[in-house]
Amino acid sequence: MKTYLAFLRGINVGGHHKILMKDLRELLNSIGFKDVKTYIQSGNIIFKSDIESNSLLEEKILNIIKDKYNYNIDVVVKQPQGIQAILDNSPFDQSTTEKAYFILLKNSPSSQNIEQIKAIHYPDEEFFVTSIVVYLYCKKGYGRTKCNKVFFEKNLNVITTARNYKTLNKVLEISKDD
Repeated sequence: MKTYLAFLRGINVGGHHKILMKDLRELLNSIGFKDVKTYIQSGNIIFKSDIESNSLLEEKILNIIKDKYNYNIDVVVKQPQGIQAILDNSPFDQSTTEKAYFILLKNSPSSQNIEQIKAIHYPDEEFFVTSIVVYLYCKKGYGRTKCNKVFFEKNLNVITTARNYKTLNKVLEISKDD
């Protein structure tokens, strides 16, 4: 049984798509996931499963939430070592990495889309695109950035969800408690 990390997009934000984490844990336990834990209210889930396909796990989570709540929630599943590698490979220095955002990509964008987006520049914003994550540093904060997850979804044509450094580190820490 492997440990997985699931990141749900757009739940409990601005009063939309409300799901209590206690209910979400029970729901995922009901479909056979083990040791389900959550971190904060924004859909960060740690669990174990015998299923060895991230895309199948994403589909199972999406479908059970759709069945129970009638919400169509985007889900990105990663393994702890993948998230650790994302953090370890940050192109920013450590102090900037700790203030950065990580736009997790559900699928790899085309090389053409990656090349096109590299030509876009905004003052006080810096990003690096890989096949699995966009590293984003916004000097004025994520709430004021033009380069948010919607910007990257549109330009890369992939589903995304964003997390900050602190959240990814905490989810990793929780995954190691098993």
